[in-house]
Amino acid sequence: MIKKGIIIFLAIFFAFVQNVYAENEKRPLTTYDDFNELTIDLLDPSMKVSQLSINFNVVISQIEAFNEFIKATDKFKQSNVGAAYDDYKYILDNVNTNDFGYTIMSGKLADYGLFYLSELACRKMSDKEITENHVDNIKKFFYPKKRLPYNEEIYLAEAYSDIMFNDRSKEVMEELLENSDILEHFDYANYILALAAFNANKLPIAKQYIQVAVTQNPDNINYQILQAKIYANGMKPQEAMKFVNHLKKIDLTEAELQRRVNSIEQYVLYKNAKKDRERNYHLGNYYYYEGDYNKAVKTLQSALSKKKAFNAKVNASLSRVYLSMQEYEKAKDAAQKSVKKDSDNPEANMTLGNIHYLQKNYKKALKNYKKVEKNKNYQTKAEVKIAQTLQRLGEENKSKQLFEKILAKSSTECEAYYNIAMAEPFKQLAYLKKALALNIMYIDAWFGLARHELSRDNFAIAQDYLSNAFYIDQNDFRYYYYQGLLYKNQDDVTTASIYFKKCLKLNPNCAEAQKELNL
Repeated sequence: MIKKGIIIFLAIFFAFVQNVYAENEKRPLTTYDDFNELTIDLLDPSMKVSQLSINFNVVISQIEAFNEFIKATDKFKQSNVGAAYDDYKYILDNVNTNDFGYTIMSGKLADYGLFYLSELACRKMSDKEITENHVDNIKKFFYPKKRLPYNEEIYLAEAYSDIMFNDRSKEVMEELLENSDILEHFDYANYILALAAFNANKLPIAKQYIQVAVTQNPDNINYQILQAKIYANGMKPQEAMKFVNHLKKIDLTEAELQRRVNSIEQYVLYKNAKKDRERNYHLGNYYYYEGDYNKAVKTLQSALSKKKAFNAKVNASLSRVYLSMQEYEKAKDAAQKSVKKDSDNPEANMTLGNIHYLQKNYKKALKNYKKVEKNKNYQTKAEVKIAQTLQRLGEENKSKQLFEKILAKSSTECEAYYNIAMAEPFKQLAYLKKALALNIMYIDAWFGLARHELSRDNFAIAQDYLSNAFYIDQNDFRYYYYQGLLYKNQDDVTTASIYFKKCLKLNPNCAEAQKELNL
């Protein structure tokens, strides 16, 4: 079993996955975990993932799988799709990884149009409690209605590579326009032609063929996103909003795919905006959802104007971006500027609540979260934070009741599942897996599963879960603390000490590691 690995959503995974599952929002704050500190300071920034892996005993086969996947992806991007296909298949058949890795690979292969391989990765998954929701969402989002034979799949994957990575959109468009047979038989071929035409700035052709693709396969969300983008660039960009409104109503229960819908919404709003400050505001939010935080900051800053009420919105968005970048002072400053003009701004109050929570100022955090709760669009997210904060204030019964209320009306709040898991041991395993079924990049839940298995002396399973957390964030001090516990429980005191010391290098304030080293 075992991916911002993989994945990642970090150096290895990040190199591999273009869009880090941003909304995470970037990493949910936890409650029942004393490992939420502001002092994450990487001591050895020059070390590469592979070096850290060897030095800290991450399962080597997992690293091999993702390194080989990256090599195959390089071939794919160079339009050497046949060779890449063979390499991907070899990895899936012969290189051991885990459910986390197979989930990430399945999504990326589906994105590239290699649906057979995506399905092969799905068949490799074993823990259905975690993976089934991701598989269902990947298929709903990407898969064509009519499956493609091998030759046609490779042909269209080469077309996708040429469009996205080799600046050959016009050539692909012209070739596909001559291939009436494949267009007649496969909805995905019409999508690829529309994508090529859009990138070649041939909007009438793009509109024509995306409409064919959507008509043939009205359930494919990827087609609908492209349709919205095409119309947003047309003479009447407001027409794109009807597609966005439809997308927002779709029941997506997977964090990365929800991020993509939020992203296209901001893109369409950017294209529809009349004033420069509004365009830059929505473009900055689009960059945020795309995980490009530096561009988001720069673009949002350019949206600031003499309109103080509008600046409150901009600063609220800036605070969210800075928080995701772990630039806490900048996040706090931007949020305070926002609430100075608009005391009830939900984004700014959420940022302030999160910062107060991190600083253990729980009463202040609660005050901010209750302001957010008044906004119906943010109500559920705010209730999760309120319930977490009530836990910290010792009001366990109120917290439990609120979490139960949240899950009664919404089954997509991974943080609610996580916090109930931490509070109720008999629900722990099932609810941690429910949290990961919604957001496989939710690092706190992987640590939770590792703790659970450590308590049962299931060291191999605990190591597997920890390796997932490592790939999501190799600089999270909790990874090294739990590795220390893992080796301590196996009577390897020397190795345990190395891990505890590494933990303290990353976070000198980790009391648990200090205690283990008798500091």
